[in-house]
Amino acid sequence: MSMEDFHCEMFELYFQFPREEVNEDAFLEAIRHLLADEYTDEEGNVDVAFSFGSREEEPKLHAHLRVRLRKEKKSRVELSYHRSSMEVEDVQPPYAEDCAQWLGVFFKTEEMDARINAAFTFDKSFSPVFVLPFPFTSPEKALAGALVTGMSLLLPNEDGSDTVIIQKADSDTFIFLNRKTKISLKIFDLSAEVERASTVVRPLVKEQGADDESGN
Repeated sequence: MSMEDFHCEMFELYFQFPREEVNEDAFLEAIRHLLADEYTDEEGNVDVAFSFGSREEEPKLHAHLRVRLRKEKKSRVELSYHRSSMEVEDVQPPYAEDCAQWLGVFFKTEEMDARINAAFTFDKSFSPVFVLPFPFTSPEKALAGALVTGMSLLLPNEDGSDTVIIQKADSDTFIFLNRKTKISLKIFDLSAEVERASTVVRPLVKEQGADDESGN
């Protein structure tokens, strides 16, 4: 299934690692033909960024990768997947669908702690399971008539907690998820990860008319 099937607009994972955990020479050699933006400062810190197009959903799905290799501090990877009309130039392997597995080849660590951000958009056929917006009560005159259009929730899970922000704007409902997890790049499955994130946010919205159909 695709990100669209889960109403997911953006899925991002990021993690930190000691620089010696990556095969740096092999990685830098492998990206020479990928139209990467590469910068190395006087201290030897390397910053590389490039994009991946889709082999199946072009131009809907694409991915951006940024790798920061640091001398003194922890190095960092930011890998984000997006569903939009952006077109990636010179689409070639590795593709957005398997770029995480491609990146994992250069790491000595099989599994690492990571953070995930995901953004979901539900159209007017959905609504939050609680009422939004609602009046904001405050003695401050400047806030008279204000409405609360969103909420931030801390949801417990087996690994700690998920932070979810839900917002109602016009006819759409937006949900943003941040969670801590463990990932293995070499077997990373975008569809499975998006589906896992969806199980957290999907209970926060209901389809319009669902209550009527259930007889409530």
